[in-house]
Amino acid sequence: MPFKRLIANKPARFIQQVLMISVTGICLSSSINPFPVISASLAPTKALPEPQVTPEQLKLTPSQKEKIAAIRSDGIKQLKEVLTPTQRVKYNEGIKKNQKLGNVLNSLNLTTDQKNKIKTIVQKSGGKVKAVLTPEQIKMLQKNKPS
Repeated sequence: MPFKRLIANKPARFIQQVLMISVTGICLSSSINPFPVISASLAPTKALPEPQVTPEQLKLTPSQKEKIAAIRSDGIKQLKEVLTPTQRVKYNEGIKKNQKLGNVLNSLNLTTDQKNKIKTIVQKSGGKVKAVLTPEQIKMLQKNKPS
């Protein structure tokens, strides 16, 4: 399915999830943390508040949305390869129920090795997303990161 059509047929929540997964890599690789849910799930820390910036505020272009969706799709594919078959089933169930990714990952009882691999995937995806964003969009993410 072409990514453009994939995005067009999804609600704003989907676009927000695209950003949450993809931009988290930026957070982990450059100390920006607008989407703490994933990083909180990979370390035993307390949950942080939701990000203050929305996809609408970032004013992503259709091209950016398409590129981020492609990055997200690839990241999810890689993430699922790290999971065991049982974990994949639980992951899919949680995502279908619109649970936050961090909550889903926390429920999977990931091994230290799996957590490290997922963190690497998120960092690489975030770097790719950062390359798609404009300097102004990156500044907006930095400005709105939770304290």
